[in-house]
Amino acid sequence: MGAALLPARQEFYRLTGQLQEALNEVIGSGQRRSNEIYLESRFSVIMVMIGAVLLGIAITVLIRRSIVRPLSAFMNFVERVGRGDLGGDRPRPGMTSWAASAARSTPWWRACASSPARAGRPPRT
Repeated sequence: MGAALLPARQEFYRLTGQLQEALNEVIGSGQRRSNEIYLESRFSVIMVMIGAVLLGIAITVLIRRSIVRPLSAFMNFVERVGRGDLGGDRPRPGMTSWAASAARSTPWWRACASSPARAGRPPRT
């Protein structure tokens, strides 16, 4: 009876070995794929961080300009008044130079918009 089980046992060991090799290949493939995903994710995170830093720098520059330019214009006005020069335009509170320029040009834009010959378009009804 032991001799009859020997070929079945050897077949069992052979199939078990093949199964173990197949599982090792699947595990190795999964590990390689997870490593690829990790590298792609790391690259994405680094790119997002770089973008966030650049966006932060841009916002910082814009905020700085929006504070420094009006303050500088106001300080120039104060210096002129301190020297006794009361002529010229006084700075408007809360208006940057581009906002003041837009405020001055608004009547011109309104006139252009209401004009019948505005850029070759038919008049508004």
